[in-house]
Parts: sequence; C-alpha cells; structure tokens
Amino acid sequence: MVVSGSVRFDFQPVSDVKTTWWYSDKLPAVGMPDKQLDKDRIIIHQANLVDTSIIEGPIQRNTRDESKELKEGRVPQDWSENKLCQKDTNAQWVTHHETKYFGYKNHIKPDSETKLITGYHTKTANIHDSEIMVVLLDKEEDSDQDLYADSAYRSEAIEMACIKKGMNSCIHEKEYRGRPLTKRQQQRNRKKSKTRAGVEHTFAFMTNNMNEKYLCYRSFKRNVTRCFYESKV
Repeated sequence: MVVSGSVRFDFQPVSDVKTTWWYSDKLPAVGMPDKQLDKDRIIIHQANLVDTSIIEGPIQRNTRDESKELKEGRVPQDWSENKLCQKDTNAQWVTHHETKYFGYKNHIKPDSETKLITGYHTKTANIHDSEIMVVLLDKEEDSDQDLYADSAYRSEAIEMACIKKGMNSCIHEKEYRGRPLTKRQQQRNRKKSKTRAGVEHTFAFMTNNMNEKYLCYRSFKRNVTRCFYESKV
C-alpha cells in the first residue's frame, strides 16, 4: 500500500504480458469448461446448428512457382527465415458466390436455444464444408438431437453419420441440375430455416463485436487460437 497525502493506493499483483500470452496460447489445447455449462444447465442441448464462416487473412504476393510449392505442402527453398516469418504458408484461396477469398474457414456448432458454441473447427478455406461436419459431431451430448444445417452439408455420408449418432437430420434438402425441389421439399426447407437461422445470430455477434471477418496473423496455429477465442469466449 502506498499513501500519498490523504489518498491510499492498493496495488494488486498483475500478470505481465508474457504470462498472459502464455496462458492465451495454451488455453485452446485445454478447452473451455463446457462440462460446467452442461452441469449448470446453461446449454440446453435441444438441437445443434452447424455453419461456416470465411475469415480472410493477409493476401500473399507469391509467384506461381511459389504458390505451386505451397499447395504441395513444401516451403520454397530460397525463402529466408525473415521472409518466412512474413508469410502464411497454410491459408488457401476459395471462390464463394463468384468472389475469391484468401484465408480460413471457421466451422461452428452452436446450441439452438442459447446460441452458445459447443464445438468449433478451423481449417483452410479450400476445404469443403461437408468434410468437417463429422468432426464437429464428436460429443456424447450430440446423440438424440436434431441437426440443422444448409444444403451444402447434405450427403449420404453425413446422413449415415447422423444415424450412427442417433441424431435426427434436419439438414436442408438439395436440388440438382434437372431435379428441382418439389413444393413439399421447399416447404420443409422453409420450416427448417426458422430454426437454422439462429446460427446467423451467432455469426453476427462474432462479426460485429469481435471483428471475426479478418485474421491478422501469418500462422495457422495463431489463427486457430484467434478462432478459438471468438468461438468459445
């Protein structure tokens, strides 16, 4: 305690920057206390919503040969250590609605009632959404629940995964070339959308309050950590 005139100052120990950085770096590996949220009945587990958001990163100005090597999983030999620190060797390009994006995809699984995210997975942007669905359905609590997602997740493999997990698939039905949806299928999709739209509220909060649309790091591990805090904190 320091006394200055008639004013007293109480100093409390505060973690330094290095300690805070160390804990923030290790926390994603440990995970957040979802079990405590289940115990307190904060997460209802009535239904799961699954969707994906593209998160852009710093665009890399690489030559065609360098880009080819990176796609093959190799780092160009002529890159110095200093240059490598300024490059993101993991982020990939993806085309969505005729617009190209460079970065990652944040796949989330929020609870339909509370909108709290119970599962997430970060991958490069070129990985199709449906490939991550099975990874998200990894908890015992997912059994006997409804699963809502858009038509991009509709496939026989995912339907079989839902059956094995004992889940009720409420994934939107997909139309194909020469096979448009019937009026009955359109009605079912509209009914599902009333529940599935809840995931957009979660993304809206992440975008407006946590600047989720852009990643400033040039490291896959750092970007995964950033997505962890946006998804779980």
